[in-house]
Amino acid sequence: SLASRPESAGLADVIAKLKSIQQLALSGTSTFRTSLICGTESVGANEAALESFLSTLPQNSVPSSGGKSNPQFARNTKTFYPLPYQVYYGALAMPTVSYTSAAGAPLQILAQLLTHKHLHHEIREKGGAYGGGAYSRGLDGIFGFYSYRDPNPVNTMSIMRNAGRWATEREWTSQDLEEAKLSVFQSLDAPVSINSEGMDKFVAGVTEEMVQQRRERLLDVTKEQVREVAQKYIVENLEKEESRMVFLGEKKAWADETWDIQNMGIAQEAAEAAGEGEVKEASA
Repeated sequence: SLASRPESAGLADVIAKLKSIQQLALSGTSTFRTSLICGTESVGANEAALESFLSTLPQNSVPSSGGKSNPQFARNTKTFYPLPYQVYYGALAMPTVSYTSAAGAPLQILAQLLTHKHLHHEIREKGGAYGGGAYSRGLDGIFGFYSYRDPNPVNTMSIMRNAGRWATEREWTSQDLEEAKLSVFQSLDAPVSINSEGMDKFVAGVTEEMVQQRRERLLDVTKEQVREVAQKYIVENLEKEESRMVFLGEKKAWADETWDIQNMGIAQEAAEAAGEGEVKEASA
């Protein structure tokens, strides 16, 4: 690592690698799209500055992939990253629907309901994690669960996998629904940083009409719709093994051969550093 390198070693190899990264990052400049956000009084000056910057970049096209197709990611994977932590960080995610789908609104309400009516209590208050909950990402078409600084990962995995069934069997009240909707709209209507304005349209093509339609659907979400999406997109996806789980932390027996262990070497380095420290203390 850079921190352990002696100053005399120099950084020539690092500089070469950084230049390679720069070349890769700036490839395809001929197809770059740019977003400029500013007040009307400074549009001209900022456009000129942007044009000046772009003119300094190499005008090249995206390099050919050599005929390789996009990688196909496997479903129902469980990945574990051994890291020198005393607690765990984890997530479970599954595919859902597009931003414009009618199911997107009840999924977003479901995420709020699960977080505040079930997961917070089970994962944080009872399980001891620093935090945990559910989320629905409309632009990504993903519904997921997460926990962080979690001392009981095995218990959390069980809670995540059973959350959909819990939601289908729950007798939701009108107050539950109203509270969830209020929470969602507080998030939607929260102040947005200037540099984020218009980015959903720029990046994903989301129009004002799409946003308004989703808001109206959120207002109209019913208890029955919440149960339906919990069954279809959580319970059934898990039954069909359409999900991915990832956890990181200290490797223990539960992370067995059914997990894809991605060892980045960090845990080993930490163990070696701790061992060296103990040797130095003993010899002092």
